[in-house]
Amino acid sequence: MVRTIFFALGLLGVAAICPPAYADSYLLHLEGEVGDRRAYFADMLVTDRTPPTLDPQPTEIKELAVTIIYENAEMPELVQFNLQFECQNDFYYAFHEITTPKLPQWKPVKTRVAAGSVALRRVDLKTDTLPVGEWEESAELAMLKANQLACNDQKIEKAIRSSMVDGKFHRKVFEEKFPALGLETLNKGLLVTPMSLWSEYIDLTWTTLWPDGKHPDPSGKWSRKSTPEEIASAERVLASSKQQLAELADKTKRAYEPKVEEMQYRLAFDAAAKELRGGRKLRDFEAKMLQVWQGKSEDVVIASMGQPRFANTGRLHTLSFNQVFDNRVTVGSSDGAVWTEGKYTNCDVQFVTIADGGGIYRVADIVLNIDSTDIMATNFNDACGYLKVVPQD
Repeated sequence: MVRTIFFALGLLGVAAICPPAYADSYLLHLEGEVGDRRAYFADMLVTDRTPPTLDPQPTEIKELAVTIIYENAEMPELVQFNLQFECQNDFYYAFHEITTPKLPQWKPVKTRVAAGSVALRRVDLKTDTLPVGEWEESAELAMLKANQLACNDQKIEKAIRSSMVDGKFHRKVFEEKFPALGLETLNKGLLVTPMSLWSEYIDLTWTTLWPDGKHPDPSGKWSRKSTPEEIASAERVLASSKQQLAELADKTKRAYEPKVEEMQYRLAFDAAAKELRGGRKLRDFEAKMLQVWQGKSEDVVIASMGQPRFANTGRLHTLSFNQVFDNRVTVGSSDGAVWTEGKYTNCDVQFVTIADGGGIYRVADIVLNIDSTDIMATNFNDACGYLKVVPQD
């Protein structure tokens, strides 16, 4: 039985009948001539396969299940590819305060076939496991669309969720929101559906998308309707799979959510520190020290540098450390002339701290001041050598 479906963008002209209150997949793409047509369905769930690390990287790996239904009798009934895509990690650029590159919409995408991909044989409707593939570039339209779904999963899901009114999905609301996402290859012809079973994809394809086609049926499966027992069995398997997936997602969330929160916490503090510094141009060694000290707590500063001169102005704390060298002496000549010989250098380093979201004061700025009788002693290494300390945390 074909479950109710609805068009998100109306390209194929399928009428919307009682839009469902949720969505499980997309009708992503149609291609091919009569007799050799293919229908692409994409799962709504996108999995992050990026290796875990506390330091964000320029790219991340997203995985999306794409199921292809084949009309050609020489092809399998369907193939489900677990496709992995190399996506741009916008968080990396925000974290490092780098302008996020704008990617061309039609650039070939980097993808590979991941573990768990299977083909459903047409002759007996048994599955064959497909081998894991190597990374390769693809410019096929279906892959460009799948890449945009995978790499923009969060904002697409947000657009769908924000199109829910009174627990029901509203197609027109979604149509208004979707073009603003800037995903040109998906702005037309994307169908959001409540389907998740292979049998549902097959029913929709042959009864609605290809009503003029002849469904090859060497197994005899499609010449009869599924029995209530078969339907119940399929639903039990699906429910079990969804439960296992939910448990895995919860376990992953509990393992990595604290690390993600820590990165977000640090990003918020870095933004506050940047605002504090305003447009002040950092000297070379101020910038180098700030790279390793920013975000460190006052306790870490004191443990590493020793006891400071401390000043509290309310919002800001200042921890000052200085080094003084003075071997000046006054000398005179036999004719009564007097002058000073020797060298005086005073190096002062100030750690400016502000409170983070938890009330802990952390380093937001470093100010270096050098006063010397030697006009050449104005660089950090010469005048402030012992203050060049790394955090001990």
